[in-house]
Amino acid sequence: MQPAAATDRGDACAGPAPEDILAELDRLLAAAEFEASERRRRFLRFVVEESLAGRAGALKGFAIALKVFGRDETFDAQADPVVRIEARRLRRDLDSYYMGEGARDAVRISIPKGGYAPRFDWRVEADRAGDAGPPNAASSEAPARRDTDGQPVVTPPAPANSAKRGRWLALAGLLIAGAIAASSFWQLVVADPEPATTERGNPKVVVFPFRAIDASDASASLSAGLSAELVVDLRKFEGLRLYQPSG
Repeated sequence: MQPAAATDRGDACAGPAPEDILAELDRLLAAAEFEASERRRRFLRFVVEESLAGRAGALKGFAIALKVFGRDETFDAQADPVVRIEARRLRRDLDSYYMGEGARDAVRISIPKGGYAPRFDWRVEADRAGDAGPPNAASSEAPARRDTDGQPVVTPPAPANSAKRGRWLALAGLLIAGAIAASSFWQLVVADPEPATTERGNPKVVVFPFRAIDASDASASLSAGLSAELVVDLRKFEGLRLYQPSG
């Protein structure tokens, strides 16, 4: 039986078989780097098994709230967003796993936004073929790829600035992480202008302007845009209160 969640490969037979999917599910749930809570693990197993059983269309918030989170028939998704919140966290758990320990897993399980039915994909064709072992000692080069006419396929060289781009992306990530940490420290330790009687249910974050670490035009351009991009991304989190000092 093929999984109910279709892949983008067109031919359903090209997708992972149920036994491949269940093996990946067991591997994922046993992995030390999969940091999902116990109930998000139950969430994942439930939606995968229901999908493989042909019931992907019934994976709605109400059913998941009853079967996974112990809610009763009075469950109201508008008043109790537990399913949406845990689904969002589970997506982050899965992304983190497949960027780390699961980077070489042949099958990937994901839960696309907009629903709760899981998706099952082969990571890349090379993973499906498995490890073919070390290359022939007489040659360190892979066999030439050829087109339908038998002509060699020339792979264009990687852009010369790819390494430089990678360094800039790493720097941007460090700057964002540092800004969030500094803002949280400032808010929690240094300043809390609201009186003690004010409700403090929502977290508050102050986003300060970024400063370039050198005088290059590239650094100046990057630092100028990071603050605005960070604010845009943080606004996606419900209930988060953002502050931007003027000047």
